[in-house]
Amino acid sequence: METNTILAKNIYILRKQKGLTQDQLAEIMGVSYQAVSKWENEKSLPEASILPLLADTLGCSIDMLFSRQNDVLIGNLKEITIEMLASLAYLDDKKRRILEIARDGKVDESELEDFVFIQKELERISATVEALQIWSEKMIANDKINVEKYRQLMKR
Repeated sequence: METNTILAKNIYILRKQKGLTQDQLAEIMGVSYQAVSKWENEKSLPEASILPLLADTLGCSIDMLFSRQNDVLIGNLKEITIEMLASLAYLDDKKRRILEIARDGKVDESELEDFVFIQKELERISATVEALQIWSEKMIANDKINVEKYRQLMKR
C-alpha cells in the first residue's frame, strides 16, 4: 500500500473515531474542508508543518499517521464488532423514525435533528466497516487469513 493511501485511510479512520466532521477538523487545522477531503481521498498530502497539530488533534503520533501497523488505529476484531453492533442496534431502534423522515422525500426543520443524528450513526458504521476492511487486509498480509478462501468467499 502506498504512503498516500495509508495516510488517507488513517486520517479518515482517526477523524471518524474522534467524532469529527471534515469541517470540524479543517477548522482546527486552519485549512478548508476541501483540503481535508483531498487528504482523505489521496488527492493531496497535508503540509509537513501541520503534521504535529494533525497528529495531536487525532490523538496519535506522526509516525502512527503513516503507519501500516495501525493496531491502535483500527483496534482488534472484538472492538470493531462491538462498535458496529452498538451502532446497528441504535439504528434498529430508529427504523420507524428514519421511515417517517423519508416518507415525504424531504427533511423538515422538526426532523432535522433526528436526521443529522441518524446520519452520524451511519457515518460511524461506515468508519467501522472501513476499520474491519483494514483489519482484514492486515490479517491477510500477516498470513492469519487464508487469502484464496477469503477472496473466493468475498466473490459470493
